[in-house]
Amino acid sequence: MRSLVVLLYIALWAFVTATYHNPRLPKTITPCHYDLKVQTHIQDIGNSHFEGSVGIVLKVLQNTDQIVLHAQNLTINEPTIKLERLMNSQIISIVSTEFNPSLDYFVIQTSKKLQKASLYYLNIEFAAQLTNTNLGYFIENLEPGNPMKRSWATVTQFERVGARYAFPCFDEPALKATFSVSLGHHKNYTSLSNTEKYGVRYQDHNIDYIWSDFKTTPKMSTYLLAYSLNQFSHISSQTQGPNSIKFRTWVHSDALQNATYVAEVTPKILQYFEKLFEIPFPMSKLDQLIMPTFKFNGMENWGLIVYREASILYNPGDIKQKQEVARLIAHELAHMWWGNLVTMSWWGDVWLKEGFSTYFSAIAVDHVHPEWQYFLESYGELQLDAFDYDDKKRINKVSISHSVVQSNTDEWEKDISVFYHKAASVIGMMSAILGRDAFYDGLRSYLKDNAYGSTTQDQLWNHLQLASDRVGALDKAYNIRTIMESWTLQRGYPCIKVQRNYQTNEVTVSQNHFANDTKSCWWVPLSFTTQSESNFSNTRPRLWLNCNAKGMAEPVTVNLKSSENEWIVFNIQSMGHYRVDYDPRNLKMISDSLLLPDHGGIHFLNRGQLIRDCMYFAKLQPKRLNQTLDLLTYLSKEREYIPWKMFKDNSAKLLAIMSPEATQKFGAEIIQPLYRKVDDLNGGNSDVILRPLIEELACKFKVKKCV
Repeated sequence: MRSLVVLLYIALWAFVTATYHNPRLPKTITPCHYDLKVQTHIQDIGNSHFEGSVGIVLKVLQNTDQIVLHAQNLTINEPTIKLERLMNSQIISIVSTEFNPSLDYFVIQTSKKLQKASLYYLNIEFAAQLTNTNLGYFIENLEPGNPMKRSWATVTQFERVGARYAFPCFDEPALKATFSVSLGHHKNYTSLSNTEKYGVRYQDHNIDYIWSDFKTTPKMSTYLLAYSLNQFSHISSQTQGPNSIKFRTWVHSDALQNATYVAEVTPKILQYFEKLFEIPFPMSKLDQLIMPTFKFNGMENWGLIVYREASILYNPGDIKQKQEVARLIAHELAHMWWGNLVTMSWWGDVWLKEGFSTYFSAIAVDHVHPEWQYFLESYGELQLDAFDYDDKKRINKVSISHSVVQSNTDEWEKDISVFYHKAASVIGMMSAILGRDAFYDGLRSYLKDNAYGSTTQDQLWNHLQLASDRVGALDKAYNIRTIMESWTLQRGYPCIKVQRNYQTNEVTVSQNHFANDTKSCWWVPLSFTTQSESNFSNTRPRLWLNCNAKGMAEPVTVNLKSSENEWIVFNIQSMGHYRVDYDPRNLKMISDSLLLPDHGGIHFLNRGQLIRDCMYFAKLQPKRLNQTLDLLTYLSKEREYIPWKMFKDNSAKLLAIMSPEATQKFGAEIIQPLYRKVDDLNGGNSDVILRPLIEELACKFKVKKCV
């Protein structure tokens, strides 16, 4: 009886110590390399499945007798698990294994402690069903509306937590490793993975199945691994120069003609990024796989980008769609550096990849299509989207850089505007603060010094500070980390109040949290110009709103060298991520200038900003309605897209303070003059995208009858 009790105690002790409940993996082991073999059996959904093995080279960072890795919805063949010390081929016995389903952990208890600085090889066999969940390794029916015709393709989606559904792994972004992939499949399927295929061999005992072997990847995160089986056709293209990169754009044959633009523009954008970042793309090929019902617009797997068909195929003649296709391609290609080469250490800093990819996608589209003026127009739109997100979610908002314990994909998608659009807007402001030379110098050194590694925003600030110091971009009194963390670690945004004293010719500028949170303070770069200067090209700050030692906001007063009868406009080209609220007299002078033939020389982005902000403040304080309508009246003479887009997207604010009849009447009055000339809107890019917007507004405000 005593021996049974002792054995029971030992068994319970082993079970308890094997359990690991921390939401982050322990820092005792890191993966160095994965040998992944996956055999896929494609049949009907419900019967399709895969099995395989993964061999992981482990480096021990601290002595431990426990290996914790991720696995979810996998059947693991526990008796076949093998652990070997590479130095002497010593086999380490496995005492027990355990699943922790709440955290997706698979815990292995070893018979002896693994030794610090030693390398071990862990081999695990696994199997799972192929489902159509759009997570992990899954299958798509390419003919869902045709029960008589069955056509299948498989693909992976591993960001953020999908890799653990496909094979046991250390599924955190900082735990980078190299991967050697072998795919077993029927010979009638094309196999793709991140790298080039170097060999094909028939499988033993089944001449209809082959193994496709792929070259070892660069060091990368698990969420960037990808593979697919399909029967698609492709278009080939390549970059120019001696070390050209080969591209293949894969899509089902019926849609091949609509993928021509994708194949043509992709090499141009990639080559532009190579020159811009001064770092070559580290692979010899890049495949683009277009799937009919892929959940996301695109996924930046290194060397194998996956797109959703509806988001990437282009119908010639639709300029707005063509712009969105170019932007999406540029976004995913920017990730080859921002996210793939240099990866955030944890998902709380996902803006380091998504914000920069959003920002640089607009710049790249500007490069390949300069006639579109895409950066300026898209920047105004993404900034508005970021403001709208904060305005609608005054509670439970997140900051750009934030604390997140678990990588919950659904929660992340709710706040996507923060990590993409708001982050990109703040990056644009950062560029304006530093100037082009220091900005790019800092970013290039950040990418080069952290290549194939992972970072937090701290490393970014360090490189930008050094770059700023080298060229004297900022006065020594200003610190990049202090400035930028007031934007990345705080929720919301500031509203800037501009109050002029027309007797002393002084202007006082102050800040408030948009939702009146008095505890918040930002370091705000203030660019401005006066009517006599009319300099809308200099976006660098001329003044700062500072935070004192207690973190409280301090106003700033400056004497203007201009007439009291001329306007002043702040936030040149709207490069600062804030709204501007003017005193009534200054706003009236701006409104009068906007009615002039050249709109007083005020930049179209600032015209859009004025519309956006005035309509926002009018909703908060309805007594300002007449001032706002006075400013909006000039729109009847406006021919640029962004001001009209700002009016359209903020028009609901008028309905909040005006009757439907009054709103409809006012809207019709300003739209009608331009709508009468809508057939003349066939000039440049702004006209091409402005025309459908004006027609939409004409319907909305009943200028014309619409179905």
